[in-house]
Amino acid sequence: MLAKIVLVVGVAALAMGVYFVVGQRGHSESQLLLEEKLKELQEKERKVQTLEADAAKTRQTLTEQTGQLSELKAKLEESQKELASVRVRLGLTNREVDRVASSRSQPARQTASRPPDPAPQPVPAPTRRAAEAGVYETIRATSVYEDPSGSSRVLSQIGPGTRINVVRSNGDWLEVRSKLGNPPGFIRLDDAKFIGRAN
Repeated sequence: MLAKIVLVVGVAALAMGVYFVVGQRGHSESQLLLEEKLKELQEKERKVQTLEADAAKTRQTLTEQTGQLSELKAKLEESQKELASVRVRLGLTNREVDRVASSRSQPARQTASRPPDPAPQPVPAPTRRAAEAGVYETIRATSVYEDPSGSSRVLSQIGPGTRINVVRSNGDWLEVRSKLGNPPGFIRLDDAKFIGRAN
């Protein structure tokens, strides 16, 4: 009977020892598993924080770029306004230039299209001394004719106060030569006055 009791107590002790050992091992494995899960969570949290910091930087960069874009748009609009203003001023200037050019060319056309002088009547005139060659100055606007005749072709127009080189006279006409390479021609003697001899 005592042997049975000892046997039962031994089996119970063995069972408790096995239970205790197995329980401790299971507890250690659970604790290791929990620690691994905790490390994974901490790593994920660090990644989330890094991603949030990157997102904040990206938002800040986007905000700065949006501000720069707004400034560029404002400058572009200002430049377009200035360009439109310059175009308007240029158009006004071109119209003024056209108007001035038109007003200057009208008297020249009117003078160039002046009807030829009527043929002089054979009236005895006092003998006029031949004009001297030299430098003359026009006293009024005059035409330069191809030949010493009012009916010949008009080569150009000369304004008042223009200095001209006269090489000789031909009756009531002065033969002029240009230093600028223009063709020689004739002007009326009465349209110019003698200044001095040519150098």
